[in-house]
Amino acid sequence: MDGRVAHGRFGRAVCAAAMLLALVTAAGCETGAQKARKANLAALKLPLGQLADQNDVEAARVVADIEVLRAQSVFSDSAANALIAMPGAAFMTIDAKGQPLRIERGQDITELLAFTAVEPAMLKEKNITANDAAEVRRLAIDNLAAAAEKAKQFRMHRRTGLP
Repeated sequence: MDGRVAHGRFGRAVCAAAMLLALVTAAGCETGAQKARKANLAALKLPLGQLADQNDVEAARVVADIEVLRAQSVFSDSAANALIAMPGAAFMTIDAKGQPLRIERGQDITELLAFTAVEPAMLKEKNITANDAAEVRRLAIDNLAAAAEKAKQFRMHRRTGLP
C-alpha cells in the first residue's frame, strides 16, 4: 500500500471529524442574550408573587396592579391571592429582545385598570350605568378575560360614541 494513500485517508478522516465537531459545537452555542431569555422564560414558571419578591420589576408591577384592583373592589381578596399565586407565564413573557411583555391575564389586568381609571367619569357622563360597572366587577370574579373585554367595550364606546 502506498504511504501517501494511507496518509490521505487518515487526513480526510481527521478533517471530516474536525468539521463534524465544529458543526456540533456551533449548533449547541447560544448567545448570552439567548441564554438569558431562556433563563427568564424558565423563571416565569414560578408564582407571580414569588417573582415579584425576587425583584422582577414587571412581576412587581403586575402584582401592584392586582392590589389596586383589589382595593377598588374589582377583585376579592381570594381572587387577588389566587392570581398572585399563578405562574408568571400566565401574565407575561419575554420578547426576542429580552424585554418583559404582558400577555393574556396581564393584558386583561391592564385593561381593567384602565377601565377603573375612567369609570367615575363614565358614570358621571352617563356613558355607563351603575349596573354596567357592577357587571364588569361581577365578571372579573369569574372570568377575567370577559371582564376585560366588557371594560374595553365600555371604554371604546365612550371614545367613539358608537354602541
